[in-house]
Amino acid sequence: MIGLLLGTAFSALAATPAFAQAPQSGAQVGLEDIVVTARKVAENLQDVPVAITAFTAESLLEQGATKVSDVARTTPSLTVRESPSNPTAISITLRGQVQTDILATLDPSVGTYVDDVYWSRAYGLNQDLLDLSSVQVLKGPQGTLFGRNTTGGAMLFETNNPNFDGISGSVAATYGRFNERVGTVIVNIPLIDDKLAIRGAVQRNLRDGWMKDRVTGDKYNDRDNWAARGKILYQATDNLSFLFSGEYFKQDVSAAGRQMLYLVPSGLTAPSAADNAALQSAGAAAAATLTAAGLPVPAGINPFSYGAIGSSGALQAGGNLRSYYTSLGASQTELSQGIAGNPNFPSASPRTYVKTQTYNGTINLDTFFGAIKFVGGWRRVSTTSRLDLDGSAAPIHTTTGDQTLTQYSGELQITGQAFDDAIDFAGGAFYFHESGFDTSSSVTLPSFNPNTLLFSGQLDNDSIGTYAQATYHFDDRLSFTGGLRYSVDDKGLTTRNQNRSRITGIAVCQIPTASIGNDCALRVRDEFDGVSYLASLDYKLSDDVLVYLKTSKGFRSGGQNLRANSVATAISFRPEVAYAHEAGIKSELFDRRLRVNLAGYYSNVEDIQRTTLIGLPNGTTQTVLTNAGKIRIWGLEGEFLMQLPAGFQIGGTGAYTNAKYKDYQELPSRTNLTGSRLTERVEGVPEWTWSLTGSYEHAFNFGRLNLRTDYSWNSAINLQPYTPFLGDPQGVTIDPNTGKTIAQNIIDATTSPKQGVLSARASLTLMDDKLELAVFGRNLTNNRKVVQALYVGGIGYVSGVHREPVTYGGTITYRFGN
Repeated sequence: MIGLLLGTAFSALAATPAFAQAPQSGAQVGLEDIVVTARKVAENLQDVPVAITAFTAESLLEQGATKVSDVARTTPSLTVRESPSNPTAISITLRGQVQTDILATLDPSVGTYVDDVYWSRAYGLNQDLLDLSSVQVLKGPQGTLFGRNTTGGAMLFETNNPNFDGISGSVAATYGRFNERVGTVIVNIPLIDDKLAIRGAVQRNLRDGWMKDRVTGDKYNDRDNWAARGKILYQATDNLSFLFSGEYFKQDVSAAGRQMLYLVPSGLTAPSAADNAALQSAGAAAAATLTAAGLPVPAGINPFSYGAIGSSGALQAGGNLRSYYTSLGASQTELSQGIAGNPNFPSASPRTYVKTQTYNGTINLDTFFGAIKFVGGWRRVSTTSRLDLDGSAAPIHTTTGDQTLTQYSGELQITGQAFDDAIDFAGGAFYFHESGFDTSSSVTLPSFNPNTLLFSGQLDNDSIGTYAQATYHFDDRLSFTGGLRYSVDDKGLTTRNQNRSRITGIAVCQIPTASIGNDCALRVRDEFDGVSYLASLDYKLSDDVLVYLKTSKGFRSGGQNLRANSVATAISFRPEVAYAHEAGIKSELFDRRLRVNLAGYYSNVEDIQRTTLIGLPNGTTQTVLTNAGKIRIWGLEGEFLMQLPAGFQIGGTGAYTNAKYKDYQELPSRTNLTGSRLTERVEGVPEWTWSLTGSYEHAFNFGRLNLRTDYSWNSAINLQPYTPFLGDPQGVTIDPNTGKTIAQNIIDATTSPKQGVLSARASLTLMDDKLELAVFGRNLTNNRKVVQALYVGGIGYVSGVHREPVTYGGTITYRFGN
């Protein structure tokens, strides 16, 4: 099927999933233009020598896009996944570039901009789409035209502004499976003719949970969201305008119920003989703590290794985690079949809360040469999460997270034309400040381990940058574009990482050089700077065919290790630098009835930032952010859109991504393993993705019928890199429960298999398009495969999340005004 799709897509070339409206009798023949602002000015998508996938408001509505992740379904080379460590956050992968951990000290490889304001952190991005005018996905390094540097690309979300065309708006109500209830109200009101207008949008999104806890009977994966936005437009003069907006989002849900997918038979990595004495000493110390607290001490207690089940029900020496799990009521059948085989029954009590507040102000002055714009923004994100990470019936591993991050930014943009329109130029300056905290805790095997790991980081970051880009038109067909940017980031972090006893309340600093007297505070400050550039040449073979070549350099700032628990891991990581080369063609053929866009790229990324696991002498592991080395990524991508007779349209996308490490050496501080890791799996990057879309529109005397269906497919995705020394050092130990090696079991459990998702929507508009009746279906084939997984090597399990089941429902929308 892959070969058939790609053969069809690439032989036809490929195109944009932003469907234009099918022409009615007497209407202009051909696909409608799609306007983008990738170069800070409004341009036709087909005239921009940049790989862009664009969505209009109409196309988002027709494909039933309700969340940020829905945009990825028909965008080549883009995948969006919910973070396994924080459900309020999303992990974005674009052209093989991915942010491998969700932390306030790690910048994203793909930048997110909403109404020209940079949203710095992944926390709080997993939210509803509301009153959008367009979404644009820009691929490749960005920086010479944007406030922040990124190595993978940028996603631009533009919301609808107030207008002076009279009172208008809409009211919509949705009801669907699992008692889904969504209400949306949008209103636009001109207050003073051609001077002052306001626009407001509010949405309430509710749904019952669809996953049942087999222990408590509670349901998870519910939905309880509020979203609202208000805008004020003041047109002071013909060439001067002021635009202000405020946005609010709140979510308070049980989040995704996790399930245990695999359990290593021996639990923790077995300690060496040399470590045995130290482990026994630690066990004796733990026993002394329990005795001092007046609590019973099970014989043979060892808080750092897995033991058998004694008469007290506590872990004893000689057993393993699988037997511990079984002792708490889960049979072997439930472990291998009831959980992995039935995705409807987790056994966790997760909870997630997020609140975001965003305020923007934009001043725009039209001048004789172009425009001068200033964009200011303030944003605060507050999140709280509690996760049962193992997803089993046993109390094995629980984590919590609390983050409150505040940012404000200011950006000056100057765009225009010079020398009789021979040169188009854009330039600007950007300032960004961020402060706040990111804290988390981890409790493992609480029945015999009385300690809680606490990680706390206080941030204080500043960034400045200047950029300029210009295009010189040699004639009507040939143009050259060059851009340059310089950035400086000043980042400060204060960590207070501790190991605290839940029995005595006594805390010990995780980093020995820190002092409990000052709450284990360890302060570090670093400065990172870098230069980015872009150079491209484009040529119009005809009025409807554009070819281009581009080379660019991107920069992702360095940072610090918030979860450091030793001097060796309390190190900063360097900036990531990407060198990318691209060739592409954009075309419209057959009187603009066929739109075909293709791009090929080759990238080398140096000092790529990766999350890795360090083996500790006691057999546990610790997460650390570091520079992995170098990765090479190349790929092909295409999109097509074809207008057929009688109101039919078909479209499709396809992408191939080949990512391979070229240099990946072990950390000097890592124990029990040395040498190259070039064969380690690249995380979050499917090799193949494709989508097909079809639509039909027909006007009757009484109304207009619109039908649309979308099918998107991706090959297997490595959800987490597997490091062989964890659990099965040589990759040869057989798990008697599966008959396969432990290594292969972990690899299988942390791989999202190839899969497709089918969705559809049908609508009928009446009363001159004022009333719309629509029905929809999502995931119509009820694909329940794993889409998220987490391997915790220190304990020896893999847990994951399955795709949501099929959902369906109906929407009634009434539109008023123009």
